[in-house]
Amino acid sequence: MGGLRLEFLIFFTLTTILMAAQSVHANSGDHAAYTFDQLIALNDDYRAIKFSDDLKVNRHSEFRLVVPNKCRTQGEAELRKLATTEAFEESYVYIPSLCLWIEVGYDEARNRVRLDSKLIARLLESFDKLVVYHIHVGVPVQISGYFPAYRDLVSLILINAKFFQKPEIQISHRVVTESGVIDYLFRISQTTNQLIEKISQTGLKKFIAQNLAYFYTRDGYKERYYAKIHDCEHLIGKYGENLFKCFPMKADDFQLTYRKLETYSTVGLYE
Repeated sequence: MGGLRLEFLIFFTLTTILMAAQSVHANSGDHAAYTFDQLIALNDDYRAIKFSDDLKVNRHSEFRLVVPNKCRTQGEAELRKLATTEAFEESYVYIPSLCLWIEVGYDEARNRVRLDSKLIARLLESFDKLVVYHIHVGVPVQISGYFPAYRDLVSLILINAKFFQKPEIQISHRVVTESGVIDYLFRISQTTNQLIEKISQTGLKKFIAQNLAYFYTRDGYKERYYAKIHDCEHLIGKYGENLFKCFPMKADDFQLTYRKLETYSTVGLYE
């Protein structure tokens, strides 16, 4: 544990955790104040909580990083730095109302990171706005390396599907690369609504997310998504300097937008 600067393992109460992070809101510019019980999802976490003053890649399964005192632009800048310097992907959930980042990645690899969807679900019991980030590391050798993989789009459905009928719940998904940020979202179509209704009528309402995810892995959705990326590569070549020319992008019910971090606006739909 020596040499970890401001990091430390914590095993005491959640009130103590949030007291350490209470200065977040004062300098954040975000809106609502918060109470000490809002991060109750971490009380029964199977991993110990470890405060850090920086976003980092953490491949240790015994603890989870929590990074207070960082609002969106600073956190995204640090994720971009990780994308250029690290060898493994990582994922964080950002809570805009607290300017707080919680590591939710595990089984980190060079081209993949798994999400702790159970923790994300528990956080949604206290917050109606979350942003799920993950990074792609290095300089991609082809344009597809800048884009979320199709499995990331399926993961979006698995996380968001139970809230499709609750517009007050906003769960955004973003991938950060050395080039910038891609936001990817799912728009509910008439086909999707009909499918949800059909699933509900069969008594499988509790499994809407799984059934929707299965549906979107069939019928050519994946192939059409990668065809869009191929069109992008045909347009701009194999390098990412002109990636912005491929956006906005729509592939069936998935929509993607892109921005360079240096031109980032502090006002946004999901912020």
